Amino acid sequence: MAGSRLPTDPPGLHQQRSLVRLAQLDAVPSRAEVSEPHHWWRANAAYVARAGSYRPLDGWLALGFWVFYMALLWIQGSLLASGLPWVGATPHGLTVVGPGVVIELGVIALILRCRRQGLSDLGLHRKNAGRSALWGLGLGAAAIAGAAIVPTVIHGADFYSPSFIAGQAVWFLLWVAVPEEVVFRGFIMSRLTGFMGRVAGPIVAAVLFGLSHLPFQLAISGLSLGDFLAQNYTMLLIPTVWGLLYGFFYAKLDNLLGPIIIHALCDLASMGISPAAF
Repeated sequence: MAGSRLPTDPPGLHQQRSLVRLAQLDAVPSRAEVSEPHHWWRANAAYVARAGSYRPLDGWLALGFWVFYMALLWIQGSLLASGLPWVGATPHGLTVVGPGVVIELGVIALILRCRRQGLSDLGLHRKNAGRSALWGLGLGAAAIAGAAIVPTVIHGADFYSPSFIAGQAVWFLLWVAVPEEVVFRGFIMSRLTGFMGRVAGPIVAAVLFGLSHLPFQLAISGLSLGDFLAQNYTMLLIPTVWGLLYGFFYAKLDNLLGPIIIHALCDLASMGISPAAF
């Protein structure tokens, strides 16, 4: 019957509706495109991706290097404690410390070459460098003010001479902060993060950083391990806490410049500005 027939769509209308529907679907962002809420504690996405790209071998190499690093520090401390004439020929025992730094960084360079990795795998690149440096300078300045300047003023103590402070700043930057941050944050932490996870990796790296302050000082002291730990246990605990802080900012900004600056200025604040610092 003619009355029972439904009206037909005009020619091409069905195709037009399909195109409109596809356009609406394209306008809806996918789950991957929707950015997660920003949280201050989240690690940088580029850092997480790079750490996740490391294989178990990289993690084992990081742990093996730490063992080598500890042995190297013990040798350096033993040489400084030996009293050999050539050891004391330069300030800070640079004749011992300098070659040690060259050796440890040289071994890392060799590992990077064998693993076909580059400086960016140590956090040494331009991305976020300015932001990282500003954070480093700001936090380092706060550490100097709180740990050195304020206690010196309160106790009426004297500051070291400007030339001494400048020399200490260069020493802590070039021979302490740079090599230690390259070793523990740039090399060890990122690989342990991929090997052990985002939580365990940085924590283990910070503990290893704290323990690394043991062999050099123990060799110099001449004490037994038990006596040394009883008298200097804070020498291990405090660097572990600082290691967590340096690691947090490295993972947050994916750039090693800030941790290097913070590390150097914190060491300067505690040992290079005033005898009243703590």
